[in-house]
Order: sequence, then structure tokens, then C-alpha cells
Amino acid sequence: MDTLATNAVTEPDQRADYLASLGAEYQLVGQLLKHLQVNGQVSNDQLPLPEPLRQAVTEIQEKYGTAFSIADLAERLNYSSVYFSRFFKEYMGVAPKAYLGQIRLERATELLMTSQDSIQTIATKTGFRTEKNFFVTFKQHFQMTPMTYRERYAAQRAWS
Repeated sequence: MDTLATNAVTEPDQRADYLASLGAEYQLVGQLLKHLQVNGQVSNDQLPLPEPLRQAVTEIQEKYGTAFSIADLAERLNYSSVYFSRFFKEYMGVAPKAYLGQIRLERATELLMTSQDSIQTIATKTGFRTEKNFFVTFKQHFQMTPMTYRERYAAQRAWS
């Protein structure tokens, strides 16, 4: 009988500890997202980027929501796509296609947190070809669906 009474007392305590821990984890993730984003335009004081890269970064950040080809961007800047990709990665630390993906995901998380737009609308606004492509990419990056992300962030904001 003592064992049953002990289990009855510790189970709610364990659940409360688990929920408190989970809440702290969500707060940490929220803070990390605020501070570890790609964040807007590259300014002169961030990196001494050569002018073609500055143009490329600006164009990616402005046109992320449209059908966007890194090969076309390289051509407009008078580079081969292979050389441009290598050049971009050398300076930025990430390939241009991956950078574009980061920008799209960052903007998508902002919309998930600040709008009531449907997942399909957010996928379209952020340049993903299909809702499924958005869903798969988002889940690979965040280990949760966009809807789950939205719900968890809303819960975290309500607790703040």
C-alpha cells in the first residue's frame, strides 16, 4: 500500500517537473530563434563582401518568395554557376541554395508566429513550390510540422 501512495504522489510531481522543463526548452528555442536568425540585409559593417556577393545576398533576401534560380543569379552576375556557388560558400560559409533555404525557413517561422495565414499560404509566400515541399523541409529542419511549431510557439508566447 505504501508503494501505491508513493506512486500517486510522485506522478503529479513528475508531470509538473516535465512540463516545467518543456516550457523552459521552448523558451530557449524561442530565444535562439530570435538571436540566431540570418536577419535581414547584410550591411557594410557585418562582412566585407565583394560587390557581386553583396548583390547576390540582397537579391536572395528580396526575392526569396518567388521562383528563384541560383544559376540565373550567377549568370546575371557574369559567373558560371559552379564558380559562383564556390565563391559564395567561401565568403558566406554556406552554399547559395542552402542560404536561400535558410531565408525561406526564417521568413516562414516569422509568418507562423505572427500571422493566421494557412500553412499553404505561408508555403507559397515564402517561395516553396508546394505545400508538401514546405512541410518536408520544415520538418527536416525543425523536427516538427509547421502547425506543431505554430501551436508550440503560441503556447510559449502565452506563458511569457
